[in-house]
Amino acid sequence: MIRKMFVCIVIWMAIGLPVSALELTIIPGFGVPLGSTDSDTPNPYGFGAGVYLGLGHTLTTPSWLYLEGGLGYYGNSTDGGENLSRLNFEGGAGASLYMGPRLNFKALAFAGGSQGFYQGGTGTYAVFGARLQLGYVINPTFSLGLGTSYRYTPNLYHGLSVVLTAGINFSSGRESRAIEFQEIQTEPVFPILYQYYDENTFGSASFTNAGRGTINDGVIHFFAPSYMSVPKVCGRFDSLGKDDELTFALSALFSEDILTIIEDKKISAEITVQYTYLGNEYENAMTQPVLVHNRNALTWTDDTKVAAFISGKDPQVMRFARNSAGIADDGGFANVNKPFRQGMAVLEALRVHGITYVPDPKTPYKEFSTNTDALDYIQFPSQALAYRSGDCDDLTILYNSLLESLAVETAFITVPGHILPAFSVDMWPAEAEKFFGDDRNLIYMDDTTWIPVEITALRQGFLRAWELGGKQWREADAAGEAVIYRTHESWNTYQAVARPASETEIVELPDQDDLLLAYENRIEKFVSASISAREQELLTEIRSGRNPERSRNALGVLYARHGLLDKAYEEFMNLPRTPRVNVNLGNIAFLQEEMAEASRFYQSALAEDPDNRAALLGFSRSRYEAGDFRESEEAYITLIGIAPELADRYAYLGGAAQSTRAASAEAAGYLLWDE
Repeated sequence: MIRKMFVCIVIWMAIGLPVSALELTIIPGFGVPLGSTDSDTPNPYGFGAGVYLGLGHTLTTPSWLYLEGGLGYYGNSTDGGENLSRLNFEGGAGASLYMGPRLNFKALAFAGGSQGFYQGGTGTYAVFGARLQLGYVINPTFSLGLGTSYRYTPNLYHGLSVVLTAGINFSSGRESRAIEFQEIQTEPVFPILYQYYDENTFGSASFTNAGRGTINDGVIHFFAPSYMSVPKVCGRFDSLGKDDELTFALSALFSEDILTIIEDKKISAEITVQYTYLGNEYENAMTQPVLVHNRNALTWTDDTKVAAFISGKDPQVMRFARNSAGIADDGGFANVNKPFRQGMAVLEALRVHGITYVPDPKTPYKEFSTNTDALDYIQFPSQALAYRSGDCDDLTILYNSLLESLAVETAFITVPGHILPAFSVDMWPAEAEKFFGDDRNLIYMDDTTWIPVEITALRQGFLRAWELGGKQWREADAAGEAVIYRTHESWNTYQAVARPASETEIVELPDQDDLLLAYENRIEKFVSASISAREQELLTEIRSGRNPERSRNALGVLYARHGLLDKAYEEFMNLPRTPRVNVNLGNIAFLQEEMAEASRFYQSALAEDPDNRAALLGFSRSRYEAGDFRESEEAYITLIGIAPELADRYAYLGGAAQSTRAASAEAAGYLLWDE
């Protein structure tokens, strides 16, 4: 009966447990008899030997509990010259403890049945015993050890054995499943921010080492096969002790394919931990669903996120912007500050194109900007061009994208419930004050000048949109509720993302004649309004005879700054050739691309005033444009000693022979006039 019971135990362990959870133990031993257990029989036994074969299993919980069943064959010599042979069926439980990754101690108590053979006769007995052993794990599959065991067979025999142990751990058992994932948390992924997730987290995961010992050289990967080319390494660890826990952030190097998601969906991702244990490599993985929003989705948890939608690389954006820039170059007043002219031309192009401000009834910015958890729908710039409509955030993105494609630096302004664009005219505040006359609608930031534009008023034309933008900024700034973000700085965190070119609709360009007429009307109106009051003031001073030469020079500079070069030249030619007048005549020649003549005027000024910074700058620039880099650099080095801040703005002139002509600043709006 006992024999049958333990045979069943062994069969259950072999069949009912996974092969990878079993440990095969082979134990040869040398027996030392302690005598007979039959009080009526003297001790007839001599030394013996035997071998035991067992199947063992260490439970997951508790991790120290060890179960084993098996059979052994043992023999002892007797005084009568015969052998006492025993076939034992044993099963038991005990503790299996690891002392470091390689040393394992087992203490096991067992019981079972024994079939004895002696002098041709047989008998069935119960057997009880215990075993102690210390093993050394050579590798996760194989171990060797030493130990001792004691067996007690009532009415027959009891004795000690010194044993050798050999263990074979099928498929390395627990070590191949050492990683137990605990908690995985993921936030929804926004396709427009796919580049952001390469260095920033969208979730976290934690796991414990449930193996038998310390694991080493761990590498943690995240991989979403449909939207990543290669797995992303999210973390590494040198070692992780048994039962220790590790939490790591999830990041991903998504591919542009994620921009094809136009409806919210869950994607399948895999978190993998690779590690080594006792020199062998293992890998555990966990599949995790991740919610990905549609490519137009965004939340306003951080206003600078919108910069990801601002991109001048879209083919239709570039096409539309360059068409507008051509109008700015061909429409007169070509020597007025170029970024300003381009900002005006682009807005007029949008107006002529028929772009309309339409608040989104489903995702109005006014409400969604205050509810940072709400999901907003934002158009790519090419979508707004194609649909010819958008709300304030859509139109801000469109306007800034068009200007960025023309290398005009942009920003965006947030005030309560509203967002509007701004662009830099790359003028120092002092220059801007002289150029614009009235600086109420200007923003001075980082030592340069910005134009705010109320983009929702684009149907009223550039000048009115600028006026309303300035008003929005002044009122909100006075209340401490206005913030301006430079697009380029925002790109440091949220890189620009262009809509896939394959999906971009061909956008019809505005009628050239209509656009040219609209632009010329606006630029003429601006110039007239900008110079009118100051022009009358200077003309009055000239007529009064109070310092007429200074007033006439100032009038010439006023005309020149606003592109009226013929009128400026006339005023300068009516003045004595002082260094100041020669500088200003040199500037006019420079703007007319007559570099040799410009250089002569600057040299005349320097002959009388060697430290004239305007003349030094003008001469260096004219020689640079003429290709005489040696003379250009010599003048520039002198300028550094006299006006280092001014020289720093034109750093391309230093080492000019190594510079490219594309590095030079735009001539219009950057010349230093001498009043």
